[in-house]
Amino acid sequence: MNSTGSHSIRRRVVFGSLKYVSSRAITGALGVAASLYLYRVLGPDQAGRFQFALSLAMTLGVVGALGFLDTLARLVPAQTPERAGRIFRRGLRLNGIYLVGLAVVLALAAFLPLPIPPDIRRAIPFVFLATAAYAIYATSTGMLRGQGRLSALPRLDLVWNFGAKMAALGVALLLPRFLPSYAAHTALQMITPLLALYLLRGIWRGPSEQLTREEARFCLLILTWDVVRILVTQVDIFVLRALLEPHDVGIYAAGTRLIKVGEQLVLGPMMAPLLYFFSHPESSFMRNEVIRHGTRLAGAAMGLAALVLAALSGPIVSTFLGSSYLESIPVAKIYVCFGLGRGLVIFLIPLFNSLSRPEYGILQGLLTVAVSLGLDLVLVPRYGPVGAAVSAVIAITLSTLLASWFVQTRLRIPMFGPVVRIYCVFAAAYALGEFGHPWVGIALYVAALLPLRLVRRRDLKWFRRPSRSASGGDDPED
Repeated sequence: MNSTGSHSIRRRVVFGSLKYVSSRAITGALGVAASLYLYRVLGPDQAGRFQFALSLAMTLGVVGALGFLDTLARLVPAQTPERAGRIFRRGLRLNGIYLVGLAVVLALAAFLPLPIPPDIRRAIPFVFLATAAYAIYATSTGMLRGQGRLSALPRLDLVWNFGAKMAALGVALLLPRFLPSYAAHTALQMITPLLALYLLRGIWRGPSEQLTREEARFCLLILTWDVVRILVTQVDIFVLRALLEPHDVGIYAAGTRLIKVGEQLVLGPMMAPLLYFFSHPESSFMRNEVIRHGTRLAGAAMGLAALVLAALSGPIVSTFLGSSYLESIPVAKIYVCFGLGRGLVIFLIPLFNSLSRPEYGILQGLLTVAVSLGLDLVLVPRYGPVGAAVSAVIAITLSTLLASWFVQTRLRIPMFGPVVRIYCVFAAAYALGEFGHPWVGIALYVAALLPLRLVRRRDLKWFRRPSRSASGGDDPED
């Protein structure tokens, strides 16, 4: 492909992705603002109960989606519209079968004398409805992503995230208990899959089709990865609830919310356009270039964001959450480091999935969960929410270093050197900020970006000028 054609496709990839991410950032910011105020109104104990019910439904919903969120996004671009529709309808029917089985299990759990916390037992009907909403919503948005209809997703997310949080907040202002708020949250979320199905009208009715053996294998691997991925972010919540009290869950959820703002506003939304462009025949040849340049930029940006949030965590928690959440400030100062690891590997999951090798991401996630869970069992009983934050940061750091080494040695994409450099400079700046002055640490980090090649000028130039070759020959390996 000539340089002009490559540049045109690159502009479509870059600006299409930026447009989508910026739209999702706006809707995500609204959702985050509403959730912070909701936490403040509910208080740590009730917010902890709310977050646990939310985490439980999200985990069950990820299982119920059966991997079709990413499977459809990966398969549909290469299918005819007719077969894509048949695969989508197959996904919806499998969602339905799962939900019927789950309804039976949850009904038994509600009435049998099982060791279930009373607050969760009362919330079981709403947990089921939230699970059903997530499963159908994920499959439907997977189809929209596969069709390239990314512009519809921010509008749906506005209802799913911001609308649900506002409904919960409205109820909490009148009755500051977790169950009425959670019920209102679930009610709004149930509207979203109906809106998604409306956008897919004419597609979701008709015959379905079995997946081929290779497609079914890919779908099963994606399901496994989705479960692992949700456990990476939720395992600490489950351990805290099992070993300690809802209050501790609320403190941890509030403290981790700061860096999750960046994940929800930027990192999470990037997955959808990256998988679409990495999978599409016209733009898939740019995968290696995007990862090489993007990893440095994303890592540098998330490192800077983490340092700034660590410096401002005290004022932010005091201002937005109030004095009842002061215990979450140490959690926030530590957990901001988790975002750096997420930023450095944000390109890898779309890469693995576009290569039909999601097992690589599964192994990475399993390592993160195993290390986090093992450290949680040691640190949480002694240090509470702070121990959970430490275990999460150690786990994501270890898995990020190993994943970047694997990609460099197995896929020949130079990542390990840049990742190590970013971590080293970030650690020095973070330590200087904690034991000296935070803004001096931030200044050190920014000053080191170019001299230590954490970011290169060509990373920025790549987005606006044609490369010398389609494979990215303008950037020698580290």
